[in-house]
Amino acid sequence: MVDGVERPVGPGDYIRIPKSAAHRFRNPGDAVASNPILNWPGRVHEAFFSSIGEAVPPGMQPVAPPGPPPEAALSVNRQQAAACGVELLV
Repeated sequence: MVDGVERPVGPGDYIRIPKSAAHRFRNPGDAVASNPILNWPGRVHEAFFSSIGEAVPPGMQPVAPPGPPPEAALSVNRQQAAACGVELLV
């Protein structure tokens, strides 16, 4: 979703997200999905993605716990995002 508009995509597709546009990524399927991101220039986003997550080691599949993240985890993520100039809308 980009600025409130659903944008279904499939393998090989891409979406340009305008600067400051609210957006989200959701995988409605059962298979693992990847979401490669290219930021140009990266400045703010480089710090955000470097601080909020961990790289999945080569050959491994990411494992997400079932259900939505607990509020305590979201609170930490919001603080990390704010420190990078990013606002999480969750």
